[in-house]
Amino acid sequence: MFFVIKNAIIEGIFLPGDRLTEDDIAQQFNCSRTPVREALRNWNRKICYR
Repeated sequence: MFFVIKNAIIEGIFLPGDRLTEDDIAQQFNCSRTPVREALRNWNRKICYR
């Protein structure tokens, strides 16, 4: 899910300033909130530890 969200950002599906919630992302990609939540945590870790 991490790479799916990352690619959505790169491809312009999610635009700068878009408010992204776990529910919105899960609905868009037809999955539960748990993998979305884990992907966002992973994203946060990667950004914070650069």
